[in-house]
Amino acid sequence: MKTIQLISPPDERLNACFSGIPEYRFRLSASPEIQPDIAFVLLSAALDEQMLRNTVRLLNRRKIPFAAIAFELSEETEAMLLDCGITQIFRLPISPMLLRKRIGAMTAEDDRRTSDAGRIVFAGLNADEQQRGAFVVQEADFTGIYQFVLRLQERLDKPAQLVRFRFRAQLDLPLEPGAPADALPLVQKCLRRGDIVCVYGHQIYAILLGSDPNGAKIAADRIVSTYQAYCRDSFCDMQYEISEITPDGTPEV
Repeated sequence: MKTIQLISPPDERLNACFSGIPEYRFRLSASPEIQPDIAFVLLSAALDEQMLRNTVRLLNRRKIPFAAIAFELSEETEAMLLDCGITQIFRLPISPMLLRKRIGAMTAEDDRRTSDAGRIVFAGLNADEQQRGAFVVQEADFTGIYQFVLRLQERLDKPAQLVRFRFRAQLDLPLEPGAPADALPLVQKCLRRGDIVCVYGHQIYAILLGSDPNGAKIAADRIVSTYQAYCRDSFCDMQYEISEITPDGTPEV
């Protein structure tokens, strides 16, 4: 089941438009934060123009398909959406049948890209017997790889965990912009060959294949302890959250 994120100010009309469609799981949020389990994003035309521009840049960088939604659409609003880089607009209310078809059409190409990206990564995992530590991937590929792992979970009876490493600045200082990138080599070396790791926005995500929650916690605790030992001069603390990757659910992270 694909997860669709609705980024919108509170609007009771949305519940009626996006309920009762079993093919998709809809997640409503007023925040532009996008987790790697998201397959498609719908942006409200009522959002602030600058937020729309910033979110579109983020979605393009992560190669996540998206469209705008609008109950009322003036010529000025449509022009603003186009200026923000949004070329697909869903006018609401919309029938479940048409919604399924429009989302399906826009995610079909992304599904093929996801499968290709997953095969490339897993081929790389098996090709280099000398590789030590986790396999590092780019932010633009991580969402597709996550979706590929979800599909594998439908066929394999093995657990997988998603670990999100967050960085918090000490003493109310601004977060150091390079903190995740600086910590990435450490995280990569502390994980096993066969795990997958990525700098995702201002965080580090790791997919631990074949690991149960207790094993993931042991690995995450080891990484945090190592970070604190080797990065004593940093003004950032590292924290983590763990969620299980399951084909019939999405991680709450």
